[in-house]
Amino acid sequence: MIALRTTSHFVSPKTLFLIRLFFVALLLTYFIWEVVVEKLQYYRFLTNLSWMGILFYMVYATTATYNYTQDTKYRVQWNGIFDWLFASAATIAPAVTVIYWAALNSSFVQAVDSDAGFAVRLLWGHILNTVIMLIDLLLSRVPMKASTSFAVVLTMVAYVGYTILLKKVFGIDWPYGFMKTIFEDSEPAIVGVICVVGVIATILLFFVMYALTRLRDSLGQKKAPKKDLETIQHRQSYQNPQYYPNNSYTQRPLEAPPRQSVDVNPALLQRSDTQFSDESSFITNGK
Repeated sequence: MIALRTTSHFVSPKTLFLIRLFFVALLLTYFIWEVVVEKLQYYRFLTNLSWMGILFYMVYATTATYNYTQDTKYRVQWNGIFDWLFASAATIAPAVTVIYWAALNSSFVQAVDSDAGFAVRLLWGHILNTVIMLIDLLLSRVPMKASTSFAVVLTMVAYVGYTILLKKVFGIDWPYGFMKTIFEDSEPAIVGVICVVGVIATILLFFVMYALTRLRDSLGQKKAPKKDLETIQHRQSYQNPQYYPNNSYTQRPLEAPPRQSVDVNPALLQRSDTQFSDESSFITNGK
């Protein structure tokens, strides 16, 4: 339900909205900065594509949170696509950070001495992505379903296929040197083993983030009251056809409440209204 994705165990919906709005500003600033500098080269790197995914998710989540706090007739719907987007962003962001600082940080070391602006961009892209997603994951109540792990793995596989397509069809160089080593200089068996290890690592990282959401919910349930009146009220408004003309609630035929049958004494219908001083005389079993 949308209430789970636009509220928090620890802060008010308005506070969550302001935090997400601040993150949108950071994400959008970095995105514009990188596109202006890198141009089309920007879209080769997993770091940048995952940053775009975080930006799309955060814009939608911010809009949904704002609508949740306002009495507006238009409210966004949250569906499985955005659950997948959240799970992918929450998993790939820390993967990018770990891979970069473990294996690719030489570019940052060089940039510190030669190009301070580039060094700042590297810090933004490989630290803030994880920080933003961790804060949103821990503050919000967006769930991660175990079944979504397969969609996250497919996302990573799609990126690898995308880079191979760029190289083989368009002649665009590999975004990372280790990909050239894997796909051009290694035996097919080695490539297969590396791909299997990559899939397993992605699944393990997904379930680390999944465990964090469960821990968050466990701590939140201990802190929050069992009955969240604000959430209940918003759930009721969510079912209001006035606000949701296409909601599934309105697809069901409206049923009038059952009427209580009342027996009327026919003899009383012959009398004038002035004789009905006692209203209970209408009821047969009250004669």
